[in-house]
Amino acid sequence: MTTYIIRRILGLFPVLFGITLLVFFLVRLIPGDPAVTMLGDRAREEDVERVREQLGLNKPLHEQYFSFMGQLLKGDLGKSIIHKTDVTFDLKQRLPATIEMVIWALLIGVA
Repeated sequence: MTTYIIRRILGLFPVLFGITLLVFFLVRLIPGDPAVTMLGDRAREEDVERVREQLGLNKPLHEQYFSFMGQLLKGDLGKSIIHKTDVTFDLKQRLPATIEMVIWALLIGVA
């Protein structure tokens, strides 16, 4: 039984690594520039370049990924591009409603 649990836990790491890679690259495939989205279409090129520098978007992809993983492991999910608030704060704010929906779905599913 313990070997089964150990194998399952060790098998979790490649899955999590694959999920983070998938999420990272899918976000990079979204059309548009996050810096332009943050500043608006009429932003000056110098301002857009400054925001790219702050966000690390001008670094190579592998460096961006390692930075992403470092922030993720620290629990820092960054700031929302649209709302300009911490993503963690937004998640905490919406968590009670999500849990309520999950409970109702389980009750309906079991019934």
